[in-house]
Amino acid sequence: KEHLAAAQKEAPKSPQVIELAGDVAFAGADFAGSEQAYQSLHELQPWNLVARLGMARAQISQSKLKDAFTNVDLVLKGASKDPRANYLRALAAYLSGDMANVQTYSQRALSAAPNYLPAMLLAGASSYALKQYEEADNYLGQYIHEVPQNIQARKLLAATELALNRPGDAVKTMTPAVAQAGEDVSVLALIG
Repeated sequence: KEHLAAAQKEAPKSPQVIELAGDVAFAGADFAGSEQAYQSLHELQPWNLVARLGMARAQISQSKLKDAFTNVDLVLKGASKDPRANYLRALAAYLSGDMANVQTYSQRALSAAPNYLPAMLLAGASSYALKQYEEADNYLGQYIHEVPQNIQARKLLAATELALNRPGDAVKTMTPAVAQAGEDVSVLALIG
């Protein structure tokens, strides 16, 4: 933060410094500060997609979904295949309970970036919610292969495997999570 403060004193209108300020604020869970920094970047460079996506990311974190939809949709008009924009659109849709759009936008993100793990997780979650268990199994299986320590994803994959009438696979999926979960009753209940 000291280096950021020095850079802000030296070059307060530098797009790179403003972007860094937005990233640092976001990393510190100062989502309003992050949004403000990216708003400043947007005012300085109205065409800057990073500014719009940064604002949207901060707005999603503050549950300002209407504002986030506006910013992401503007980016998607000019960059319809941008995986970050499609992911943020899917995330905002997820938080608003619109699983069909979660699936649409997460799949668009994955079309542009096949190994984009956050989009893969959302695609799996939305497929599960829409009772498309084979698709959910595919996405979540790939995700767990890359991020084996994610207990919530393991629980969702195990629930998918149970919906597909594969209880043995569900037990195998959850077994590594038992040591991590401690006293998490939902993990223990899935194991039986």
